[in-house]
Amino acid sequence: MFKIIKYRNHSGKILMTIETDDQMAADFCRFFGTINKLVDLFNYRVRSAKSFDLYQKTAPHKLALLKKEFAEQLERFRSMPGTRIERMRILKEIRVSNGEQVPLDRIEAEIRRAIRYEKEDRMASVAQPSGLSDELSIALNHFS
Repeated sequence: MFKIIKYRNHSGKILMTIETDDQMAADFCRFFGTINKLVDLFNYRVRSAKSFDLYQKTAPHKLALLKKEFAEQLERFRSMPGTRIERMRILKEIRVSNGEQVPLDRIEAEIRRAIRYEKEDRMASVAQPSGLSDELSIALNHFS
């Protein structure tokens, strides 16, 4: 059994003093006093899990877009006349005219990454046998 001793409304909050001789009633009141914190924590966990899932779902997409952008820049770089440093300076001027401040080191690193991605894609396509299983390709190599 419990009894409300004092009850008042203070600046939009209700302040109560409860008296009880039963530990279960005290625990029950304490639980309802902290339930708001539990709900806030649960909502935070749900929101952060959703944003984490959203990040994980979009990260491969962002990487694919980045690889495409690097490939386009590499294609533009290869099609330009001049020395390597001249072509990088031209790429820098193009990016500056688009409103992006980027140093030459970054452009050089992006070109190197694009070349690396290109090599990885080529190696992945070469490593895949053209519709033949591994055992069949080994057998054909053995007899030829």
